[in-house]
Amino acid sequence: MKGNYRRMYVICLLITIAIILSGCPGVQDYEIDIGDGYFIERISSHVIVITEEHKYLIPEKVIEVGYNEEFIIAKQLGLMDDPERSNSYQIPNENDVRYWIVNKINKEIMGPLTNTNFEQKLTDLNINLELKKVKDLLKR
Repeated sequence: MKGNYRRMYVICLLITIAIILSGCPGVQDYEIDIGDGYFIERISSHVIVITEEHKYLIPEKVIEVGYNEEFIIAKQLGLMDDPERSNSYQIPNENDVRYWIVNKINKEIMGPLTNTNFEQKLTDLNINLELKKVKDLLKR
């Protein structure tokens, strides 16, 4: 009988630890290598950025990315203060959409761009990349 209580105690303790850890900041953060020292980094639920050697190149919140050996393209939402909170917590602003192009070869960063300017730059630079949701790139 004493062994059963000990086993139940250990199981409850492990479940409690798992619940606590899954709610902690940082547990769901990640880094996606997109080549040549560039990364998509999730620092919090709304802080998803493109970095080079952990230096921000494209600010939060990056929601879609395409890349190859030469270029990175990205779609980003600006952040705004959450109107339902008074503690300056920020949420994505669906009306503040920006686009970016990074030339990995010459380290040139183009952006923020409007959709029209972005499409024109893709044509001018002969970039044939597709934007994919960041969460889909994580599944690779």
